[in-house]
Amino acid sequence: MGEKMGPNTLAAFHAGADFMAAKMAEEDESSDDEALLAGAPMESYGQARMAELREAAERRNKPPGALRVDPTAWRRLVVDASSDRWVLVSLDHPPNPKCEATLEALESIPISRRGGCELRRVEAKFCVPEEKLGSLPAIFGYFGGELR
Repeated sequence: MGEKMGPNTLAAFHAGADFMAAKMAEEDESSDDEALLAGAPMESYGQARMAELREAAERRNKPPGALRVDPTAWRRLVVDASSDRWVLVSLDHPPNPKCEATLEALESIPISRRGGCELRRVEAKFCVPEEKLGSLPAIFGYFGGELR
């Protein structure tokens, strides 16, 4: 038990110590890699969350589309709604591409530039005689419950 260590024993001891030091350094390096990998899901989650927030902001800033009005809801959605703000009514005639283009142009106006104005769309067949459908598109403004 109390023997002296010979040169071979001492060399083996140092080699073992060097081997263990190298092994521990590898583990330290791999733990750095693992830390990077562990952060990767958080980073991808952060990017996905930022994309969600951007989409939500775009939806919030996107102007609302024109509300379709049928004859039974005319008084409530146009006349009554225009009591304290402007309501623009676009006459919609599906076979006429100019009507759709006009409505798209109105809907693309940012809310901040609309001045509180609301948009409505109504099928022209409820409002205009058939022989006048060729003169569309048309937009009417209501304020204070009256056509202006």
